Amino acid sequence: MSDSDVDGGRSGAGAIATESPSRAELLGAALLAVVPIALLGGPAVLVASIVTDGPMGTGLAVAAAAVVGLGGSYVLGPVIVDRAIDARSAPIGPASGGGSASGDDTSTGDPAVDALVDRVADVADAARVDRPTVRVVDRRAMNVGVVATRAGTTLVVPTRLADLDDPAFDALVTNALLRGESGRARLATALLAPALVVEVLTLLGAELLSRRDGSDGADRGAESERPRMLGAGDRGDRSIPWAAYALGGGLLLVAIAPLWIPFAVGDRLLIGRGRSRTDAATARVGASGIHGTGSIDAASLADALRDARDASGYRDWPPSLDRLSVVPMGDLVTRRVRGTSRQELRVRMARLRSKRSR
Repeated sequence: MSDSDVDGGRSGAGAIATESPSRAELLGAALLAVVPIALLGGPAVLVASIVTDGPMGTGLAVAAAAVVGLGGSYVLGPVIVDRAIDARSAPIGPASGGGSASGDDTSTGDPAVDALVDRVADVADAARVDRPTVRVVDRRAMNVGVVATRAGTTLVVPTRLADLDDPAFDALVTNALLRGESGRARLATALLAPALVVEVLTLLGAELLSRRDGSDGADRGAESERPRMLGAGDRGDRSIPWAAYALGGGLLLVAIAPLWIPFAVGDRLLIGRGRSRTDAATARVGASGIHGTGSIDAASLADALRDARDASGYRDWPPSLDRLSVVPMGDLVTRRVRGTSRQELRVRMARLRSKRSR
């Protein structure tokens, strides 16, 4: 392949990868941006009304809440992800110091980690996009997380992804790479912290509201599972009447409702629609012939999504990475809190298979 062909292929893939978010996705980002401002704005306005008089003090309080809320969200997003990854990094050789490597780094000290990093680098080269930093985590889930900041893109790759065949692996990683190259992953990373705050508070309210005396827990099956975001532990102190839990949960849900509405709508527009549009971009990369291996198409991506959905170990995926991942892996209660369902993935697969039939 000549240099001109490579440059032409890279510019074509770049045009697909850097496709701007749609108006609906930008609206979703704006709604999610309201959350940190509202979280800090209420207390700030209250303090301003006590300390100062007139609308100027209130306006300054709202402006300060916007700056601190959005700035803090931008800073905290990558920190939250780093903590989630560090707690689950794949064990590797003592000389490497961690389960991560960039596309240009040498060996990390563990053959399995090196093999995954090399496979990701090969896919990036074939798709004509920049090689990302790769963080390998020792998890049983089959997924890929995408973290994007001004410093670059990082892919969070579980060790189990090595079990995928080449077409499915290439499709899943290409999807993640394109999402990282676009503005979608950067927006999702920057707005991760306030989304998690609302999600945790809503889950806590739902958890308190759902507690009973324990007699019907076995009959409710999956509904009785504690949400992953809240961690493991007993579902409640049996000495406390369930009505007290229900009252506390109900009050918390009422209090969080003004924040939950922009959170849920914004999450669906930015994250849900963003995933669908990235699916379409991945299919276009395969159809354009940019991908050097020729193994990427809509059908291979649909198969990869199916394999990830059917694989056991979804509860092993870090919950804080869920909205940054190619495949959503929220538990039943978390999906309800987000206003989504398991049908979301089926719709994505159906759209991809319909592209194959065209």
